[in-house]
Amino acid sequence: MLKALILVGGVSSRMGKDKYLLNVNSKPQYIYLAELLKELNIPIYISCNKNQQNNIESRFDVIVDIFQGVGPMGGIASAFELDNNVDWLVIACDLILIDRATIKFLISKQDEPSDIITFIKRDSDFPETTITIYKSSTHSLFKQAIADKSYSLQKILRKCKLETINPPEKNKLWNANTPIELQEAQKFIKGLNL
Repeated sequence: MLKALILVGGVSSRMGKDKYLLNVNSKPQYIYLAELLKELNIPIYISCNKNQQNNIESRFDVIVDIFQGVGPMGGIASAFELDNNVDWLVIACDLILIDRATIKFLISKQDEPSDIITFIKRDSDFPETTITIYKSSTHSLFKQAIADKSYSLQKILRKCKLETINPPEKNKLWNANTPIELQEAQKFIKGLNL
């Protein structure tokens, strides 16, 4: 079984405001992503920190980070604490150009004989870590990483049987972490809508 986890728990220090509340796609970003996933009939959870919990609309299931201050690792490890018998499709809230077709393409690879399935990054040869399927077989690695205080998702990827795929459109993996990156992405969106 596959469940979806939308990561919103970061502090957004480089952006200067909460990325999950950015209104880029005509609604707060976490709602935009949840609605994309809802169309794919996947159970959806919003991964957030304690301070954000009250900002998430009550219609959404929430997983509050058990492991605070360790980045995306904490959100994913917390999801495995909730349910370690499923595969988790993880999507970060700063992927503001992601679309249903790209997500469906990733999901279509779920049956590959691997522990993790992910895309190659838009702007490098490294694998993505936050538009990724982490299979239940990785649960023990997350537990160990938390115990070792080793919070790098790239290290988890290197310890697993990894399946990397090219996205149908690389620009759909655009991360907006700073105001300048957000402005560039918004220009790109406007160009698409002309």
